[in-house]
Amino acid sequence: MPKPSRIGPGDNRGTGSSSHQRRWNTIFIGLLAVIVVLIALWLAHPNADGTSSSTCHKVAATLAEGPNPVANPLGYAKAQVRPLEGIATSNAGLRDAIEQLSAAYERYFSHGGARFAQREVRDATMSLHQYCPGVT
Repeated sequence: MPKPSRIGPGDNRGTGSSSHQRRWNTIFIGLLAVIVVLIALWLAHPNADGTSSSTCHKVAATLAEGPNPVANPLGYAKAQVRPLEGIATSNAGLRDAIEQLSAAYERYFSHGGARFAQREVRDATMSLHQYCPGVT
């Protein structure tokens, strides 16, 4: 008859110890990975402050003004240039995106809606969406 073990149910000594430790190591590494990803997403989120959010509302209001972009795309582009240039923000990336869109609209108007200018407007709009999703 085998001798009774001196290891109790809460004791980590014995054969189950290494599997128990591996399980906790796996859980710890998994949680650490999740935390790192969440921190990275939080740091990368350009709209984390109220200033950027407020600026996005100004951009949206500006782009809602002017001629109908479908009926008069050149007039719409021309009408957006100066108001966009007048929007200030402390967020350098957002400021660059707004300036890029303003410049793209200016080229679109000055080149009569040429294809390359259409691409510039599209690219500038995509850049702005990184900071202000769904604004345009």
